[in-house]
Amino acid sequence: MSKEIWDYHDALSRTLSSDDILAEVITSYIDDTQTVFDQLIDALESRDLENIRFHAHTLKGTAANIGAPRFSDHAKQIEFAVKDNVLEQLDPLLTQLKQSKLALFEQLSYFLNNRSQAKK
Repeated sequence: MSKEIWDYHDALSRTLSSDDILAEVITSYIDDTQTVFDQLIDALESRDLENIRFHAHTLKGTAANIGAPRFSDHAKQIEFAVKDNVLEQLDPLLTQLKQSKLALFEQLSYFLNNRSQAKK
């Protein structure tokens, strides 16, 4: 696993070093992140700048909290593109965010699947 995408040890340190708690957090994170990501897409499609910035900020913070620096950074870039009124950057930044979300979800799912298989 790439620490650039997801830092397992950073995430684990935030959950009292408990894989069980981390698995619960990740399961909720995946669901919640997909919801916020969809809301970001809707805001981008309607060019609702306030909500683009709000949802990007939310994604940035929650990603940082689970040790996902690349996804957090890409969300931050969207947040700041709106803040700095550089709106022509939004579409390419969204492409980056989508790619980093896919890579992150792949690593998180790998963790959850291998964890549950090891307990069988």
